Amino acid sequence: MARPGPGCARHQLKILSANVRGLRTNIGDLTHNCVLRHSIDIVVVTETWLNSEVEPTFGKICGYTHWTRKDRQERAGGGVAVCFKEGLQSQLLDVVTPPEMEAMFFRVVLADRSALLICAMYRPPRQGPASLHYLSEKLDDLLILHRCSHVLVVGDLNHHLEQQAYENLLDVQGLIDHVTFPTHERGGTLDPVISDLQEDTLCCHQLGPVGSSDHHAVLTKVNVGVARDEATTRTIWMWDKADWLSLRRDLQQTPWTTLLQGGSESMARAFTSHLLALQNRHVPHRSYTTRPKDQPWFGYRCRAAAEEKYSA
Repeated sequence: MARPGPGCARHQLKILSANVRGLRTNIGDLTHNCVLRHSIDIVVVTETWLNSEVEPTFGKICGYTHWTRKDRQERAGGGVAVCFKEGLQSQLLDVVTPPEMEAMFFRVVLADRSALLICAMYRPPRQGPASLHYLSEKLDDLLILHRCSHVLVVGDLNHHLEQQAYENLLDVQGLIDHVTFPTHERGGTLDPVISDLQEDTLCCHQLGPVGSSDHHAVLTKVNVGVARDEATTRTIWMWDKADWLSLRRDLQQTPWTTLLQGGSESMARAFTSHLLALQNRHVPHRSYTTRPKDQPWFGYRCRAAAEEKYSA
């Protein structure tokens, strides 16, 4: 990652997300008034309106990578594109999504050597909730598969039209929408920034519209090195994905007579330690950081179950 300039917080990551409503029309304003002016690290744009006739080298910003694009196929409109400041360690992930889903996933290595899963996404107004359901069901698997500590979803989700599916995504995955201001000239908030990062490590700012677009750009600053003293971090175990056959095999092959020596307390500690080691080896898991107001036992699935109970 490039070193921050004078006056910037150490380990600060800057992300720009904007619905540009035509990248060819608004690339100049995006480049000079947004990306270069704010020294952005990651640029995410939606509704690029590009197709295969637009060359892959189009719109390259000096000091940044070529655009990684997902153009809409077979019909006009839509599209997502992402570029990174040169030197940033990023990787486009090979993620199979539903055909209609306009999204890309990236793994970004942060200054503390942890990794952030970034989803750049555009959900058209009339598409329905399928892409939101996909995120609810698959984010845990993607975090484990690609060894990412946290997730950040940015783009234009038009989530006001599928509010129940959107709120379910936030509840099930323990995510927070950090955008608290309108992102559309008519007053709507269509372009969220949602993550499982603590609220005090991430802040969003409203910028002006990009060129002729009617959406405001969003500047997100992530202080990845900030301590989270008030947060509770615990491990989420994916029991339905456990390798039970290997776990049983290791239990059968354990030399219990050798392991369980000494008094009852010593044997209990050895027994517990061995079981936890096998659990760690054979059961997929990831760390989950709660909101400060949550009880230590109240995880994201508890929150989803509670919402379902009280809405019945």
